[in-house]
Amino acid sequence: MFRSTQQMAAECRSRHSVCGGFALAALAVSVLSGCGRSVKLGEVEGTVRLDGQPIGQVLVVFIPEDSQGPQSTGITDGEGRFKLRCNNARSGAVVGPHRVTLLDAAVAPGGRSRDDEPEEGAARPTSRVPDVYSRADKTPLRQLVAAGTQSVTIDISSDRKPG
Repeated sequence: MFRSTQQMAAECRSRHSVCGGFALAALAVSVLSGCGRSVKLGEVEGTVRLDGQPIGQVLVVFIPEDSQGPQSTGITDGEGRFKLRCNNARSGAVVGPHRVTLLDAAVAPGGRSRDDEPEEGAARPTSRVPDVYSRADKTPLRQLVAAGTQSVTIDISSDRKPG
């Protein structure tokens, strides 16, 4: 059974001290093909910044343009830093071009899909990350992963509208 990215992010939010384990669990659940030894990976760490400031509790997902490749994920810490991992705990992401999505784990709904209405009387939490960055089909974020070790900075703007 597959869980939504929002459900996995909610787990991270509720388990602040095990966000690294969350990223590993997210990979194990969401990736159909593994990051086996035959898949060439590049080590990727980086920082996510919103309007120039580091942002914590953001799920970072690298989705290979080659749909056969496995995704890699990481969660930003309080200083916006993350390190990507594949589903078998290997560090890194598949070498090649990727689409990058970001999900605000601090406000992800627990156990509900994005389209569900909030519970009666409850206000819908507002994501710090604009929706355009959380959708694989809309994100303008792209990153080329090379062999070896690399550090990336992902800068996003709070006023970015879907388009």
